[in-house]
Amino acid sequence: MNIIDIVTEGLAQYRLIRGNREDYAKRLVAEVGLDEDAVYRYPHEFSGGQRQRINIARAISLKPALIVCDEPVSALDVSVQAQVINLLMELKDKHRLSYLFISHDLSVVRNISDRIAVMYLGKIVEQGPGDDIMERPLHPYTRALIAAVPIPGISRREKNILEGAVPSPMDPPPGCRFHTRCPEVMGICRETVPRETGSGTHRVWCHLFAS
Repeated sequence: MNIIDIVTEGLAQYRLIRGNREDYAKRLVAEVGLDEDAVYRYPHEFSGGQRQRINIARAISLKPALIVCDEPVSALDVSVQAQVINLLMELKDKHRLSYLFISHDLSVVRNISDRIAVMYLGKIVEQGPGDDIMERPLHPYTRALIAAVPIPGISRREKNILEGAVPSPMDPPPGCRFHTRCPEVMGICRETVPRETGSGTHRVWCHLFAS
């Protein structure tokens, strides 16, 4: 499939094209920062960042209210990541979009998210406003994720890196699922699932904060 067919596939499927299909495709690729003549080319002729822009054009073609972004920049260079994130933010404001942004990289999540939910083995362990999560993390796993964000001049040995392997999601440990790797584990963590606690909109599932 060439880019014309790729970015207008949904429009054609739902019979939403009125007029020339090429014109629709050109408007979509221009909106994500590509030249209009890109519509006559094929995916293998583009860089990774350009292909991601094409994916975004296809995603916005049907004017959705919500877009699920599953690791949308993980395979891109840092400079290209920034360009794609800026594009997503521009489109969010322009089209009044909401994103469900899934990523293991909290440095990226911080730049795009209004609210953050941190998950471990399929369970949310902390959630709240983005600034609160990044500036005042509560759960030990959240703190470890933030500590793992690369900082120039600081080696991995100086940082709080978790030890041990991640348990199987098919057979999670009893109690708190994080207790096998938690540096602050207590006896209750091995036996009892933590309840939701916290103040306001910043919530955490951890026995360290049980009232």
